[in-house]
Amino acid sequence: MAFWLGIRSSFSVFYVVLLEDFPWNRGDAAGVQSVALVTYTIIAPGLGGLIDRFGPRCVIGPGILLLAFGLMLCALIKNLFQFYLLYGVLVATGVTCGVRWL
Repeated sequence: MAFWLGIRSSFSVFYVVLLEDFPWNRGDAAGVQSVALVTYTIIAPGLGGLIDRFGPRCVIGPGILLLAFGLMLCALIKNLFQFYLLYGVLVATGVTCGVRWL
């Protein structure tokens, strides 16, 4: 749980480095966190239904894989769209799979 919540909360730690390494403005770079929060909100009710139907083990396992895969792909980001897609959607979905069952 600490790992998932650490990933979810660590964006502000890496925000300055993102701005230094990429040519994005502050609003564009920060928008990915908003997309991630919207993804959490949209995905959570459906995951709750899946957990009720199949149990937490069937949801958390794939969530861990999604999270790990998304974080690995984030190392290859070249443009803002990829950042939004990988971190804002894929990583956020993996995080939601792990923390939704609480």
